[in-house]
Amino acid sequence: MNVPKQPINPARVRATYLATILALSVTVSSLVQAATDLQPVLVTASRTAETVDQTLSAVTIINRKEIERSGAKDLVELLTGSAGIDSTANGGRGSQKSLFLRGTNSGHVLLLVDGVRLGSVSLGLTTWSLIPLADIDHIEVVRGPKSSLYGSDAIGGVIQIFTRQGSKGSRVNASAGYGTNNTQEVTAQFSNGFAGTRYHIAVASGKTAGFDSFKIREPDRDGYKNRSVSASFSQQLPTNLQLSASLLHAQGTNEFDGSFSNSTNFVQQTFGLALKANPNQRWQSTARFGQSQDNSDNLLNGAWQSTFDSIQNQASWMNELTINDRSMLLLGLDYLNEKISSNTAFTETSRDNKAVLLQYRFFGENQDVQIGGRYDDNQQFAGHTTGNLAWGYALKPGLRVTASVGTAYKAPSFNALYWPGFGNPDLKPEQSTSYELGISGKQTGLQWDTRAYYTKADNMVIWYGFTPANANLHIKGLEQTLATRVLGWRLKASLNWLNAQDVNAGKKLVHRPDWSYRLTADRQLQRWNVQATLYGAASSYDDSNNTTRISSYHIINLSSEYRLNNVLLLRGDVKNLLDRNYETVSNYAMPGREIMLSLVYQPKS
Repeated sequence: MNVPKQPINPARVRATYLATILALSVTVSSLVQAATDLQPVLVTASRTAETVDQTLSAVTIINRKEIERSGAKDLVELLTGSAGIDSTANGGRGSQKSLFLRGTNSGHVLLLVDGVRLGSVSLGLTTWSLIPLADIDHIEVVRGPKSSLYGSDAIGGVIQIFTRQGSKGSRVNASAGYGTNNTQEVTAQFSNGFAGTRYHIAVASGKTAGFDSFKIREPDRDGYKNRSVSASFSQQLPTNLQLSASLLHAQGTNEFDGSFSNSTNFVQQTFGLALKANPNQRWQSTARFGQSQDNSDNLLNGAWQSTFDSIQNQASWMNELTINDRSMLLLGLDYLNEKISSNTAFTETSRDNKAVLLQYRFFGENQDVQIGGRYDDNQQFAGHTTGNLAWGYALKPGLRVTASVGTAYKAPSFNALYWPGFGNPDLKPEQSTSYELGISGKQTGLQWDTRAYYTKADNMVIWYGFTPANANLHIKGLEQTLATRVLGWRLKASLNWLNAQDVNAGKKLVHRPDWSYRLTADRQLQRWNVQATLYGAASSYDDSNNTTRISSYHIINLSSEYRLNNVLLLRGDVKNLLDRNYETVSNYAMPGREIMLSLVYQPKS
């Protein structure tokens, strides 16, 4: 049972955090070690391969090693407090969780898994807490509007998950862990590759007895089970062709407190197939086909109550055309079919969207330009055009300024439009215009980035009680990130400032704190690796009338791993080290101190 602790002084924490950033910046020239990491390559920001140095977008990349060392148990825990990201959770593992990217609504973040959209067609949201981290190779987070590339939903940005892929030679990894609240986890992965063939398969199983998260009703534990499998395959074919396929399937049971239902049997699944061709040195063509499922059966004390099954069928054809050494074109076609199957009598149960997009990239000696546009023909709302313009200028080596403007939109969900008795079929598509100005630097052993942004959003769907209506939002924010090495420690820091307003009501948006942060420090000490993470957020409002406040919080997590020999690791995690009592949603308790110990079979490569 949690015991109330002395609150942390938010002003003192902010001052300490800012002083740490300043100290790092001032002393880095004499303390940092030379960086040896290569620049990672990403594809989400422009739908083409580019390095972090080349992209004009605000991006965060989290690799497999960072996922493992974080000790995080789901995506929300992994990302909370990172640049531009705030979150809420109705309790512990498996509970309803939301991600807010640059102050936009949770439904304004597009989630892709290996290029395939995933989310609920009825809710218009992603069930972030149900996606298993064990199957993920790396994650790309792109902040800012990307509807000109991806269409609906990408108002705040895009998060793309890449599952594990095969590699040359045979590799086997496995782990087993046990922790607080009778939490049990088992994972296993196998990959192989020879000649032009690569394949990988991973399985994972996790469960926890949980704890009583809702303080008002049903004083019982809220358990969670998740079993998953992922697989990937790629084959190099003659005549410069490559065929690849990927699958992610997760299913399980999530328990919670509720009057209409108190448990859900869920399925989250994506399947993708891609064929890449290089007809010549200046033309690369990729055809993709995919399907995702977000299915749930909702029960009350074990008795079935409702079913909501979402299917999204998708296809795309992207063509990268190299004009010369400094410029290229991306020309593409997208198709999306959304379907909902439910015992609820929706007026409409399916809609199609067809789109064409064009993007031009120029890579100059000192200047880079990206300009793009997209036209979506939606069966429900007819035509919608979005665009993006971005510019970067290198003031000197290692110092660059960027500026961008982009428009985006989101088609209202089936619940908002057609829920019997509450939906509003007259809702208009949500649309926004965002502006961003940034400056970033890279010196020996030090990288930093500062971005200021402003978003004006019209026709945003806000739920006033049980009724959805269009509202206008104004969002202003500032993001600051820093990564360096000091005395052998790898340090990463992010700080977010935010002002998100519902202009119609003259109120702040719910669950949008004025500031949030994340600070991570880790170090390799011979056989040991240790990592500490401090994150927190300011107070925020829990209701649209701004009458109920959620208090600020600050959490410390610790994780470590010790290599026993050439094949075995011992990994330990402590969450909420100081056992703080806090909430991100009113009357929903967050986990107290949690401890997890795992034995990992991971041969040295």
